[in-house]
Amino acid sequence: MKRLMILAALALVATFPTLTADESSWMLRFGAVNVSPNDDSGQVLGGDGIAVGDDTQLGFNITYMYDKNWG
Repeated sequence: MKRLMILAALALVATFPTLTADESSWMLRFGAVNVSPNDDSGQVLGGDGIAVGDDTQLGFNITYMYDKNWG
């Protein structure tokens, strides 16, 4: 079910057109962000290993473009 929600969110974001003006130095972006670490840590200092979970959230990004290729 979680994988289906991620795919649905990605499909929704992919349908949005890019809304940037050629004269604008600002870029706004948003979409799904997934962190899925490999938590195979083994034992740490003689105790149990460390457990790290995964998570998917909405991400938002504002970028100012200094030049055509530098942001």
